[in-house]
Amino acid sequence: MTEAINDWMAGFEARIADLQRKSADLQQNIAASGATATSPDGGVRVTVGPTGALQDLQLAPSTTRYPPAELAGIIMRVAAEAQREAAHRVAQAFAPVAEGTDAMRMLQEFLPPPPEHVSDAPVDGLPGVDDIDEPPQPSTPPPSPPPPAAPPRPPRRPSTQDDDDFEQPW
Repeated sequence: MTEAINDWMAGFEARIADLQRKSADLQQNIAASGATATSPDGGVRVTVGPTGALQDLQLAPSTTRYPPAELAGIIMRVAAEAQREAAHRVAQAFAPVAEGTDAMRMLQEFLPPPPEHVSDAPVDGLPGVDDIDEPPQPSTPPPSPPPPAAPPRPPRRPSTQDDDDFEQPW
């Protein structure tokens, strides 16, 4: 009986040691699960931590050619790419501990979907990295505002001339 208890205890201790090793590996792998993404032209570089929190943003001088709204869109796409990569790395780190469990299935359900292809072409009509073979699309100017209305005319005064004036030769 003592031998059976000793065998059970040895197996239990081995499982605990394995879980401790996996836990330490998990912590280390999650800590290293941040990601960095760069725009296709290399002008925007975003680094996020394992939670997807922004850790670094670098903009090359070439990004000044973009209008502010367009640059913001490029930054958001690159940040989303880095966050997606970080989320997948966290899931990979979690897999050895939770493979086949409900927790792992739930985690995988919340992973970000693959990105939609969005062109990096600036609004100014210059080709972006994805659009070099495509001709630039002409932009139409916004419609001009209607001309201002003419001010109202003052009413005409009645004539003060007398039509019955016979002193005139005509």
